[in-house]
Amino acid sequence: MQALAAVRQLTLVDQHTGIDLAGERAGLIPDSRWSLEHRGAPWYPGETISVATGQGPILTTPLQLAQATTALANSGTLVSPRLVTELRDASGNIYESIPSKRTEIKLRNRRHWDIVDKSMYDVLHG
Repeated sequence: MQALAAVRQLTLVDQHTGIDLAGERAGLIPDSRWSLEHRGAPWYPGETISVATGQGPILTTPLQLAQATTALANSGTLVSPRLVTELRDASGNIYESIPSKRTEIKLRNRRHWDIVDKSMYDVLHG
């Protein structure tokens, strides 16, 4: 269960991505409190395995997962996705630029990002 809490903290999957679209909903990485509040039942250890593999009461969109993976690959730099980077008038002149919103995910020890980087490399290159 603590591992799921760490994933939630690191990736912010259970929050809005910040994309410039109306109606976005936050994802859900459940925990024991959620289980008691929404199902009236305790969290069972086997559920942690299910949720960790994307099964069970976990809710994310492909965009939320892509954003989370990017944050892990960028050592904690979370970039909010966007559809529009600038607005132009009829002549093609830029009248408004829309910068990316960046958030830094802080770890107690910055060197832990090295462990994350190596782990992601090892998953791909085994």
